[in-house]
Amino acid sequence: MTREEAYEAFLSSPNADSYIAEADFGYSKILPEVSQLFSGSSVLEVGAGAGILLSRLALEFPEISFQGLEPMGDGFDYIPSFHTLANSLPNAEILSIGYEDSEVTEKYDLIFLVNVFEHLPDWRDFLERMKGMLAPGGACILLCPNYSFPYEPHFQLPILAGKSLTYAVMKKKIGAFEEENRCSGLWNSLNFVKYSQVRKQAKRLDLDIKFEKAILEELILRFDTDAEFARRQRFLKLPVKILKKLGLVPLLMRNRMLERFLPYMHLRVSVKPNYAA
Repeated sequence: MTREEAYEAFLSSPNADSYIAEADFGYSKILPEVSQLFSGSSVLEVGAGAGILLSRLALEFPEISFQGLEPMGDGFDYIPSFHTLANSLPNAEILSIGYEDSEVTEKYDLIFLVNVFEHLPDWRDFLERMKGMLAPGGACILLCPNYSFPYEPHFQLPILAGKSLTYAVMKKKIGAFEEENRCSGLWNSLNFVKYSQVRKQAKRLDLDIKFEKAILEELILRFDTDAEFARRQRFLKLPVKILKKLGLVPLLMRNRMLERFLPYMHLRVSVKPNYAA
């Protein structure tokens, strides 16, 4: 299959608009990180999806090596032909495996996950492995929902105490959503990770972690600039409107105690300088 045929196949897929919107969002967050890398640097995307973001970055930075991992798990309708574009580039490659099965011993200057961390079966294990995968001075960017905030964004549902109770009460809605959107297994794939848990694990592993709180302001702005996102997350429009009207957004961004309850996480994780792999 040629690049053009692969792209046409992708555009005809049911969730193409959502994938493109998410790739655009990820690009806006990962581009500043890649732009600071030197020629010859290595970048890894865990959960590369259809490969749109990876391909875009590889085309823009031909002097940097890009690798993606995409196991094509439950809840997603990717097909291997979607990766044709990325794999045809001299500086890019997508492997159809998860990070757990990767035997690559290369050290990466940048690792990133865009709306993937919440799907990892064992995110604690990933952080531990990631520590050994980073090159000196490297960083891992995590972009994902924060389940300390009582809202599940994939299904647009309130969280009732936890995953189990929410499923027990909302089982029919969850099943209908998965059937309508052809994403069977999506609910089961979610790990409901919380920022407080990630921070605790980072401390245990002696990792530096920084919460980029500007993500809240950017997500609020996204309601006005990204029609696809606004459509999917329409149930958040009212809370967002109230926050804006009451002028609470700056307060949430300044208050460190409240950051653990922000609905979305943009985390920059790095190995402390005194750590030797």
